[in-house]
Amino acid sequence: MTIDNILTHPGYYNTPGNAYTVSVGDTYTSQVLSNYCRKVSLHANGHPVYFKLNDGTGEHYIKTDERIYITVPENSTLHVKTTQSNSGTCYISEYEW
Repeated sequence: MTIDNILTHPGYYNTPGNAYTVSVGDTYTSQVLSNYCRKVSLHANGHPVYFKLNDGTGEHYIKTDERIYITVPENSTLHVKTTQSNSGTCYISEYEW
């Protein structure tokens, strides 16, 4: 289920569940999400990153110090890598709805 406008969803103000600090390089690093996770926050720290969701989806770009929220299907895996260097950090927070 995808929710078009997360600001009007009753679960928008939920506090995050699990949080991950992922050290990333110039190849993809994978982070398996909890099976109840339905939304994630991604924050690229220090360097821009590319991310993709599960296998077979396209790459998406996050600018340095930008935070984005995306809805995800259950039992998802996020894959992240840096764009301009061989080291960086991406913060991932899970939300339940």
